[in-house]
Amino acid sequence: MLIRNKSFYMFADAIAVVVSFILALLGRFASLDAGDFQLGNWYGCILMLFIYIVVILFYQPDQPIMKRNRWNELRVVITDNFYMVMVLTLILFAFKLGDNSSRKFYILFFLFNISIFTENSFFLNNCCLVPAAVLC
Repeated sequence: MLIRNKSFYMFADAIAVVVSFILALLGRFASLDAGDFQLGNWYGCILMLFIYIVVILFYQPDQPIMKRNRWNELRVVITDNFYMVMVLTLILFAFKLGDNSSRKFYILFFLFNISIFTENSFFLNNCCLVPAAVLC
């Protein structure tokens, strides 16, 4: 059953990372072209996906996905995004990419990311109450 599988949640969250990146580009630069911003192109989106995968591989919440209530799920989403901020800061500092970075872009990205991750998890947890055969 695809819905009960954690890989489906990771796939949905990876799509949410891409959508958050696009929304942050549109919110900060009002277009998909970020000009001279180094990580405003699709390499930045790939970097964010890489950071998401690294965080998910190394941070595992205490409770399984289906056992968390809404407040615990919100706490897990905020913790995931906090770890993503820390890894992004480490990468920007280590490779000296922070000189030309837009802080507003990153703030928008993580705000969109938290909201979309939370909606994803609430929606998918509610969908799991329905048998997977009905959803297909």
